Amino acid sequence: MSKDSAASLYLAGLRHFQSGRFAVAEERVRRALASDPQHADSLHLAGLLHAQANRIDIAIDFVARAIRIDHGNLEYFSSLGTFLARQDRFAEALKSYEVALTLKSDSADVWVKIGDLQRRQKRFEEALLAYDHALSLDPRHLDAADKSGALLIELGRYVEALARFEQSDTIRPGRFDTLFSKGLCFQTLARLKEAAASYTLALAADAKNYDARNNLGAVLFQMGQFEEAAAQLRKAIKVRPQGAGAFSNLGFALIRLKRFDEALAVLDRAIALAPDLVEAINNRGNALTALNRAEDALADYDRAIALNRNFADAHANRGVCLDNLLRPDEALPSYQTALALEPDNGDTHWNLAINRLRVGDFKAAGSKPNGVGNLLCFT
Repeated sequence: MSKDSAASLYLAGLRHFQSGRFAVAEERVRRALASDPQHADSLHLAGLLHAQANRIDIAIDFVARAIRIDHGNLEYFSSLGTFLARQDRFAEALKSYEVALTLKSDSADVWVKIGDLQRRQKRFEEALLAYDHALSLDPRHLDAADKSGALLIELGRYVEALARFEQSDTIRPGRFDTLFSKGLCFQTLARLKEAAASYTLALAADAKNYDARNNLGAVLFQMGQFEEAAAQLRKAIKVRPQGAGAFSNLGFALIRLKRFDEALAVLDRAIALAPDLVEAINNRGNALTALNRAEDALADYDRAIALNRNFADAHANRGVCLDNLLRPDEALPSYQTALALEPDNGDTHWNLAINRLRVGDFKAAGSKPNGVGNLLCFT
């Protein structure tokens, strides 16, 4: 065979590789290298195929052989860095990327890979700078915008993350991932109407996505649209019948709609699916309280607190429950713990004031609360 046939076989193998037909691609590369063992592109493609099959040591060997033949190819050094990073050989991976940048300093793809490497090392600020530099080189680099936004969400920097996902949406409008991420940012920033709109658009792109449907239900709940929230949560349950979160949220919505028996059944299902889901356990206690089953409710609040000592709502609701059982002195420590965890909760201040009035402690009861809430605090 001639060297030209090695190049032809390589190109055929590359097409099969890009189409996901890896076995066929491997056969073409094997034939290409039999024709010309020094065909650098075929050696590189062999490395990619071995990496795809998680044979990283062999992949590194093939790419290193390609580099020895052609040490001026950016893609070879970029691939080598990626494979070294998969083995946690971070210093070597970074060196390989740096060599790639000496060949093409304005490669946005390589800067994104450097950002990925730094993110894995938990060097988050450096990773963000790398992604930002990639975007400065190519403002339409979707991967850089997405990864920067995802890291900013991980760091709790939702305003900045939203700006990145807005950029992603400009680059390629209508993608589910972008719209969902925008919804998450809006929701966390309490921009509820915008969150609902983003989740609705995301569901237009993927109507069967459980997380988007569940989150839309939660946002509608926060907006006080309890019937609409319940409808969305029921759709989420149809998508994922084992999704404890949607059952828990639906139970909460049904409590707000004063359909307590129905809420109790739904919350029982949530807890059966996820026995340690404290929100569901707490809300089951609320449903039981509304049904005048205070002793049973108290057991749920105790169980929620045992699972999460810092769950302020469960402590506050436990206080209400004990007050309903005419045990105000036992209720007091629950209110105090809840306020130590959430000092600005107006409902708890109000319930504590009522508690003190019941025992004749008018001085404590007269303390100004930080707001006025319902005697029963559903969370």
